[in-house]
Amino acid sequence: MATETVSERDAPTKRSLHTILEKEQEPVHKKGKGTGKNSSPNATAGKRVWGSKRWSKDMEQSASTPVKPSGVKTPDKVRTSIETQTEQTDSITEESVAKRLTAAEEEIRYILNDANKMWKNQTWYNHQLIAMQRKEAAMQYIFTGWTDIPNGCSTEDRDRVISWALMQAGVAQYALDISHQSQIDKLSPISIVTFRNSWQRHRLATFMATLSKTNQGISCWAADGEVSSKVKIKGRIQICTYDRVLGLPLKAALEIIGSNNLGSDTVEKIWKFGELRASSGLIIVKVKTDIEMGISKVFIHKDLFEIFLRGWEAAWNKVTVAPSSSKSNTKSSGKGIAEERRIRVPFEIKLVKFHDYPEDEKVDSEHNVGE
Repeated sequence: MATETVSERDAPTKRSLHTILEKEQEPVHKKGKGTGKNSSPNATAGKRVWGSKRWSKDMEQSASTPVKPSGVKTPDKVRTSIETQTEQTDSITEESVAKRLTAAEEEIRYILNDANKMWKNQTWYNHQLIAMQRKEAAMQYIFTGWTDIPNGCSTEDRDRVISWALMQAGVAQYALDISHQSQIDKLSPISIVTFRNSWQRHRLATFMATLSKTNQGISCWAADGEVSSKVKIKGRIQICTYDRVLGLPLKAALEIIGSNNLGSDTVEKIWKFGELRASSGLIIVKVKTDIEMGISKVFIHKDLFEIFLRGWEAAWNKVTVAPSSSKSNTKSSGKGIAEERRIRVPFEIKLVKFHDYPEDEKVDSEHNVGE
């Protein structure tokens, strides 16, 4: 009786298990090298790729879920951000708005207060400067007419005429200085006499005014005693820069009246009050300047207003040319003549039409004509 060993009996079972294991661990071949029709089946025999099932699941999961770029919010996060902003907006109450407005008002009030302090300091400084200019001008007297002498006039000729006038006025001993030039190499068109006190200047001015009424001024004479009766040396008081600038609008008004033959000889000029009056006493021009506000209003009678409006620009350009004792060395570039130096005016000009000033200050219209 044949006997079967245990190993022989179990052999088929072992083979079947071995076969099953080989099927489960069957290698996965990639497409390409060694996977075509002509590739050898033994090329990958016995080679196993472990974890192939796990790799396949990961690939399936990554393929089904798209990769989100960095920095891009998902719809849920966007919705949360909008809700947060809405909550912040709702949290801005009337009380918080009032606090912000109060803080802004305090800041504006602080700025305005600071500007007001600066304006007051500047105004004080301007008044001090004006007072200083007027005090200096009150000590000076000016002689003019030297440039009208045909053969010219030397420094000695000027000293001789001025010394005679000082002696006649009785103030020769009070003259501190007699200046004939503002440049080292050229005589000035005017001569300036400086005194110690203003009353001395007033005495000389009174003598020259009397002489002008009787003889139209001083007849200039040469060193040999020859008198030039055709040329008259005249005098006038010194006016500070501030007052000269204030008088420019009235000076322009006189220029318009003269150029239109409106009887400038019969017009009474009251420089102290900025007025031009007709022979009947009627005010035809009144200048009121607020230097702190930077506005100068020229009140013009209604019958002359249109004439002033048409001729103001030309008259203003003429009176604001800065005086010069010598020709400008500035060369013009291109065509035309070099621009003339002009007096800088720190205020705006407004022409105002009125009916009867000052009894009736009814204003018909105002016109800005620049600075």
